[in-house]
Amino acid sequence: MSIDSDAPVRIWEEPVRGSFGDLSSLNLPGIERMRVSTRSDAARPPIHFLTGLRPVEWGFGSSTFSMPVTPWLQTTVPGLIVGGIIAFLADGPLGTAIMTVLPPLAYMTTSDLSLSFLQPGNLESVTLLGRARLIHGGRSVALSEVTIEDGLGRHLAHGTSRGFILTAPGAPSDPMEDASPHYATPDRIRRMPTRVPARSCSRPARGWLRRRRCSTEGRLPCWPTGRCHAR
Repeated sequence: MSIDSDAPVRIWEEPVRGSFGDLSSLNLPGIERMRVSTRSDAARPPIHFLTGLRPVEWGFGSSTFSMPVTPWLQTTVPGLIVGGIIAFLADGPLGTAIMTVLPPLAYMTTSDLSLSFLQPGNLESVTLLGRARLIHGGRSVALSEVTIEDGLGRHLAHGTSRGFILTAPGAPSDPMEDASPHYATPDRIRRMPTRVPARSCSRPARGWLRRRRCSTEGRLPCWPTGRCHAR
């Protein structure tokens, strides 16, 4: 499968890339689901093609995810990786550390997530790593904790998450066919973001609220995260 077009397509208008998973994997214990999902030929979810987020290590009661630091993750402060990006990374290992101890047909959903931020990441971080471990695993509730580090070895955050344990009534027995398509352009994460040329603003751009008003009126550049999902 190939996706080609002669007409220029804005990056947020491109078709979604990736797969939403194979429900037949619910027939496997949680630790086996992690093994399948981390194979080199495993189908990747859309969020991987958008951010590069992926699981890299796992064990019984533990999970590690990595995410490259790219200019796409910047907001209004150049080079700074804000707390929301770190929380986004943390949710993956926190949930899958719980999943690794679950029996077939069982799955978890995040109930709450708490993070303490120690220092910000930046473009020099290169990579963000989230390492999580199970603290408590019960029949209906589990608790896990995570540490977030960057490629320089700096400890950026620590957090915990509570998850509810649920059981699916059943799952398909046959694996879903998933032919990975070939795309004519690199994944979004491998392309440099562009900024909208700045225009003059009649209001002084001092203070967050004034700057926000100018930005929404198109008088200031749009930051990369805005270009990533704007409509």
